[in-house]
Amino acid sequence: MNRIIRAALMVGISGLALSASAQVVSPSIVREGTGERRKSLDAMELAAWSSDALKNISDWVGGKAPVSGDLSGKVVLICTYSDWYPAASRAFAVAERLAGSKSGEGLVVIGAHNAREWDKAKKNPPKEGVNLFLGHDKDGKFRESIKSDQDPDFYVIDRAGQMRFADIATESVDAAVKQLLAETSEQAAGINGAIAAAKEKADREARKTDAIRSNVDTRNIPEQSFTDPTPEAYAAAPWPKPEKASREDSSSGDNQGPKSITLPAPGSCFPSDPQTKGRAVIMYIWSPKVRSSYENLLRDMDLEQKRYGRDVAVIGGMVELRERDSSGNEEQNVDPLKLIEQVKKFSKNKGLEHALTLYAGNIAGRDFNSDSGSEVRIPWVAVCSSDGVVRWEGPPSAPAYRAAIEGVLRADPGVKARRAAEEKYLSEKK
Repeated sequence: MNRIIRAALMVGISGLALSASAQVVSPSIVREGTGERRKSLDAMELAAWSSDALKNISDWVGGKAPVSGDLSGKVVLICTYSDWYPAASRAFAVAERLAGSKSGEGLVVIGAHNAREWDKAKKNPPKEGVNLFLGHDKDGKFRESIKSDQDPDFYVIDRAGQMRFADIATESVDAAVKQLLAETSEQAAGINGAIAAAKEKADREARKTDAIRSNVDTRNIPEQSFTDPTPEAYAAAPWPKPEKASREDSSSGDNQGPKSITLPAPGSCFPSDPQTKGRAVIMYIWSPKVRSSYENLLRDMDLEQKRYGRDVAVIGGMVELRERDSSGNEEQNVDPLKLIEQVKKFSKNKGLEHALTLYAGNIAGRDFNSDSGSEVRIPWVAVCSSDGVVRWEGPPSAPAYRAAIEGVLRADPGVKARRAAEEKYLSEKK
């Protein structure tokens, strides 16, 4: 039985790393786009990209268009931009910076300006040795070929000429370029085979997991004592960079500077207090007055708890959203005991396994209770490391949310220390 428990634990731990390997694309690379368009973009990835699309770009700065020899064996970063649009102009500055610093490592940057106001756009010719090509997508046909919908959009092609990242967030460009520059042409060419092998391995491990699930519940492993990592260990960990939830949602949260959470008081969670030592914390905000914040979210967060198991503590904080009287003053006389009973009722009626509690300013003291149009809206989620620091926050629908969880779990020294203690316990029980 102990061997079975140990196998189950190790499958769960390795599964996180394997999922990142199977994707090949780092989960910290945030894709943009939704629905059918995102499906079309996904279909472009890992397929050969034809440089013939560049024939739709004209008026190349300096009169020189990139040819196959300029691109062969290189990582190609494509940026669609508009010099007259500030957000796109700032994003293009990222591409220019990379061209200046990474051309020697094999990067080529192609800037495709919007059809509008090309005549007014800055057209500084690149310096010697800088692989930067700027041209005019005067009919929008180049954008159409890569399914670009709004400037700025970024695409990255690997050294084997395959589209690896189709329409990614500006804040992910550096990481994407770094990843592909680290590959050889041979490694890039074999990427589909690597994915297939990783998927086959994942399938084997999944079958193992299915076979042992009926015999063991890894959640029942007793809590193990271990030494908390030092503040220096947390400071040195490679945490995911703070990111806005998406470029379209500029009001979706302030991810700048460290914030921390306060864990709920003992005995204040239902159905029971969560185990948080050596675990990342996903704390989300919901309200019974906002149907969209709980209708599916509570169930989804229960699945998150099951998905990440012992590595994560999911805590849902309920807010009342105080109403206002005729003078515009917020209601203050709210009976906290009634609210606590409401939390308890939601937990019981929905059969939830993760913790629900009455929100009490747990996320950096922030007040979500006002109905006065707070700077953030609910549902809201904070992804925190095991030392209680908020590493990302935003709406749970944001693409960056999932990447934040995976990034924290890869970096968190507290999670690693807890895993090591559990592995030691199981090895001794064999």
